[in-house]
Amino acid sequence: MNFHIGDYQACAKRLKDRKGRVLSADDITYYHRIVIALHETIRLMSEIDEKLIEAYRGTVSLPFKAGKHGRAAVKIVDDRGIESLKIVELELAT
Repeated sequence: MNFHIGDYQACAKRLKDRKGRVLSADDITYYHRIVIALHETIRLMSEIDEKLIEAYRGTVSLPFKAGKHGRAAVKIVDDRGIESLKIVELELAT
């Protein structure tokens, strides 16, 4: 499997770290789990719509219909990745 995580290939690295020794049943089971996890990661990545990711990037909300409560949840993420959530009242047009 030719899938990179950062600068290395997870499967190749796992085997290279064990070069020259006989793999135990636990080693093989663990390696199998890595392959399954990477396979699922690749599958999920194929479902990501890059256009939607780009549309949600930035500081301006996409248009939406106000719900019956007239409020919106605003998620704020600072430069450290810390998330905050604030509920704001919407100014509804009358």
